[in-house]
Amino acid sequence: MRVGIVASLLLSATVFNSASADEVCSNKTFPFIYQDINGNEVSGVQDQSGQCIFPSSACSSVAESGSGKTNCCRPAPYTTGASYMFIAFALIMLPQFVFIPHFFHDIYKRHPEKLEGFKFDNAPPWLRSKLLAHIWNKGIWVGTTAFVVIPIFMKQSIQEQLTVSSRNVLQSAEAFLVPYKEIFQFVEDIVSIKINYALSSRNKSLANTLVHLGLAASLISGLGASAVAAILGVFPRVLQALTNPGLHNDLTLYPDCNIVEASQDSDDLIRPYWQIEVWKFLGTQVVSVLAGFMFGALEYDAYGWIMALGLGTLPLIWFTGLDNPIEPLILLAWGEFSVSYVTLALTILYLTSPLGSSIRDKTGVTLSLRKLMSSFGALFCAGFSEDVDESSDDIDAPLIQSDTAEDDSPLVIADDGEGDYGSMARPASGHGPGDSSAPIGIEDDGERSTTRELVVQGLSIMFLDVTVQLAKSLAVYLALLTDGATAYQLTALDSNLPTYGLAYSYGISFTIKVIGPIFLTMQEYSIFFKFASIMLLCAFLLVPLIVGTTIPFRDGLAIESGQNSCVYAGSEECVSFFTKVYGINGTGGDFSLQYTYFAFWFGASIESLFISARALVVTMLDFGYIVKSTGVALVLYVIALVIASLVQPFAKSAIAYFIVMFVPQAILLVLFIGRMYTLYRRMVKGEAKGTMRAKFKRRLMGNR
Repeated sequence: MRVGIVASLLLSATVFNSASADEVCSNKTFPFIYQDINGNEVSGVQDQSGQCIFPSSACSSVAESGSGKTNCCRPAPYTTGASYMFIAFALIMLPQFVFIPHFFHDIYKRHPEKLEGFKFDNAPPWLRSKLLAHIWNKGIWVGTTAFVVIPIFMKQSIQEQLTVSSRNVLQSAEAFLVPYKEIFQFVEDIVSIKINYALSSRNKSLANTLVHLGLAASLISGLGASAVAAILGVFPRVLQALTNPGLHNDLTLYPDCNIVEASQDSDDLIRPYWQIEVWKFLGTQVVSVLAGFMFGALEYDAYGWIMALGLGTLPLIWFTGLDNPIEPLILLAWGEFSVSYVTLALTILYLTSPLGSSIRDKTGVTLSLRKLMSSFGALFCAGFSEDVDESSDDIDAPLIQSDTAEDDSPLVIADDGEGDYGSMARPASGHGPGDSSAPIGIEDDGERSTTRELVVQGLSIMFLDVTVQLAKSLAVYLALLTDGATAYQLTALDSNLPTYGLAYSYGISFTIKVIGPIFLTMQEYSIFFKFASIMLLCAFLLVPLIVGTTIPFRDGLAIESGQNSCVYAGSEECVSFFTKVYGINGTGGDFSLQYTYFAFWFGASIESLFISARALVVTMLDFGYIVKSTGVALVLYVIALVIASLVQPFAKSAIAYFIVMFVPQAILLVLFIGRMYTLYRRMVKGEAKGTMRAKFKRRLMGNR
């Protein structure tokens, strides 16, 4: 009797455990749904550690072949807060429709002469239809929308379509290519802002010089960057070190996983991707100068349409080509390549054809091969010329001017360390804003000074951007060397950054870089600081939106952004990779992708705020402070990286590397906002004491 009872209990327990195992590994409870080769849903079995494996699914054959294709599994239903982030469009539109018109109206009431010649509705005269002109004047909104929305959908689709190994290769390649490209990316910012100042000052000659100098610099830097990177890609060992540095470590961690082993034979995929990507640098560089010129000339609508058409080639090529046999990674490279050169072709066509006659008349800028060739000479002479205007010695000073100064020249005010606003002043660029006849010829000292100033200021921005990008790249490389699963978590979080704040912050920074120089050139400093405060407030309002749409939805975000790793659960040899990404049976746990998403709001918020703060400091031409603060951030980043790599229990985890990637931006954000506040207080103090005018004169006369 007792034996029968015991046997019955054991049988019941066995049945219960079997049912429990089947339930855990069924498509009803597992976070991914698996299918066999016929498309029928299948359940998995548990291994000795309790992890579900799906040997009867098509993923098992994928694992055996090493292809990494993920059509054998898909995510179970999940929810995210992405749709709520579209509220952030209001933070881009609100300043444009409410505050900025109010500021210009205020200036017009006090100084109507300052707005003489300003025209924000720039429909060209050949558009005779009022309806077409009205549509044309919406170009900036079309371009901004494309600039915000396309990266959001592209990042998510790329994460879904690329295999895990291809996604890690892409992340590793970008870890080198993005900071490498940023070395030369300062051209757009510096040209845009300097041209805006020149045109706001009605100095057409200087604007023409700046455009051709920028084009010459971009051609040199673009050709040099592309050629060097292309040569690096010729050597297999160098290319593998740059695109797949953790391969040997992954082969040790997952010795019998064919998906990982297949990464060894990816040279035929990586090499064409690399060569296509590096040769887009040239087009990107030239486009950045022309974009800077058109933004500085207030041709927002014209370039908005051009930008929308250029950006539109990427999703057009990507989504129409996914059904073709071409590898998604190569398809992506051709799409990004096309964006650069389609945008370049459309911009040159507009500026040189009768369509752009109005912008040529307004700005005095006419693209000229002769002028371009002479600009090459000016660039080479700038670094060696001894005969340079002494005013260029203070080029690292911020452009802040006094409403109380009688002199109409823009004045540059720098901090002399005594905490007194206005202690160092000089005429910006060495000439007055209305002096369109100022000598700017190639043979003239003025252009050599302008060239040297442009180069040194550009190098300051380059130092900032390269430092920020290298901080990310180094963390990515360390993650790849630690474990492919760790690096893959970083790619998952990176794919969602545009959706949750980053794309919208670019819209805010765009407004700052376009409108800010106008207020500063008008010497409307109180208006500028009000404008800066509102733009920063809009950026800070992104933070609660980011927090509210990510932390409650972190499980859904993890499933969405890491879904192509589900293939690793198709075999016992590869399942440990899946477990490191999602935890046992996708339930999360310490250092899983769900766990790492706890830190996502920090990175997304800091990056979004930093982009806006950077735009403000660059707009103020505060280059000396940019260099000093970047040096401080770099030192503190190294300390943070050491902690993230050595201090347990978080050492070498994805969450540690993700947080440390944004340490420089967090430090720079604090320093930049502090700088803004300091300059504002000095302005208020100087105006209250009535000492601005006297200090300007003492400085201009050479007396301290």
